[in-house]
Amino acid sequence: MYAEFFPHIASVSSRQCAAELYNAIYRYVLERQDIAELSIEDPAEAFEDLRDKCDLKMLLANEQFMSEVTAPPVTAPGKVAPTPSKGGGKTGAKKPRRSGTLGPPTNHVWAEEWRLRLKLATVRLLRCTELVTGESHATCLMAT
Repeated sequence: MYAEFFPHIASVSSRQCAAELYNAIYRYVLERQDIAELSIEDPAEAFEDLRDKCDLKMLLANEQFMSEVTAPPVTAPGKVAPTPSKGGGKTGAKKPRRSGTLGPPTNHVWAEEWRLRLKLATVRLLRCTELVTGESHATCLMAT
């Protein structure tokens, strides 16, 4: 009956409840040593949208993850990789490469460590890193 009179409020409330439920389940998975990862088989499109929003908020709030994503890549102990050229000329200039662990190229060891720590399937980690960086990392991470 509440939804009949206030359909917008009811839908907002149900979205908030769904996000809280997803976040509670995810926190439970993280706390359990006997659960390796959270996977959802064949999720509905609306659920994928909800999960994207929840996971993006989670990653953006994770200071360690974000600092490692934006930190310059390390080539050897104590040495930082040189900053790539920004390209030049009016035509055919290459897009500047991002600095940070996600590269490209992606540091595969780092990506796998975070995948295990976050208890995400590889495909889910790909989607989350795409949300954070705005770039596809499918070719970089699928080899892991």
